[in-house]
Amino acid sequence: LMKSEAKNGKNFLFFPEGTRSLSNQIHPFKRGAFVLAIQSGLPIVPCYVHNSYQLLHKKNWLMKPGVVTLSVGEVIHVPTADKPAQVREESIRLAELAFRQIQNMQSRIEGRQP
Repeated sequence: LMKSEAKNGKNFLFFPEGTRSLSNQIHPFKRGAFVLAIQSGLPIVPCYVHNSYQLLHKKNWLMKPGVVTLSVGEVIHVPTADKPAQVREESIRLAELAFRQIQNMQSRIEGRQP
C-alpha cells in the first residue's frame, strides 16, 4: 500500500521512537519507518520537535498550548535493497544517520555543540 501511495505523490510522517518521552531525551529509533522508506523508495527528512513533551504528555492525548521549535534536517536519500539482510542492514544505517542528525539539531537548539 505504501509503495503505491508513494508513487501517487504521497508523503509520510513517522515518529521512529515508537513512544512519547517524558523529557527532551531522544530514545532509540525503531527500524519500521526506515524499512518502509527503503521499500517505498522515499527519501527521509529528519525533523526534531523541541519541547513537544511539555505540550503533549505521554499519558494524555490532550495537547496543551505552548511553544515548540521545529528543526528540519538534511534529506537522506534511501538506497534500494531487495534481500532481507540488505534491508535490515540499510534500515539500521539509516536509523543511525537520522538519529545523529536529530541529536545535532537538539544540541544546537539547547546551545550545546553537536
